[in-house]
Amino acid sequence: MSLDFSLVEVKEVLDVNLTHNLGGMADACGLYEPLWRACENDWEYADDIIKPLEKGIANLMVNKKELIEKHTPENGWGNYDQLKSVALKVYAMCVSNPELKIEIDK
Repeated sequence: MSLDFSLVEVKEVLDVNLTHNLGGMADACGLYEPLWRACENDWEYADDIIKPLEKGIANLMVNKKELIEKHTPENGWGNYDQLKSVALKVYAMCVSNPELKIEIDK
């Protein structure tokens, strides 16, 4: 048995879910680090990932065809549009609320 105790500054503002099957696509465009590995990069707050998200989203948009062709999961779980939608939602929330703390549960 265990006890989990938390004191929370703010309520959860955004909760999104992406399949790990999109990890290859995210890595290819630069979104893997800010979305999957923010904590390992010592990015603690939304403000910390704004620039990496901007670069990743730009690469995602510019290289759409290549990303779809090379990195769409063969099993059908996850696609370009899902990654794009989540990345844009996360980015918008980070820009409007840079003080939010990042929490990732894999």
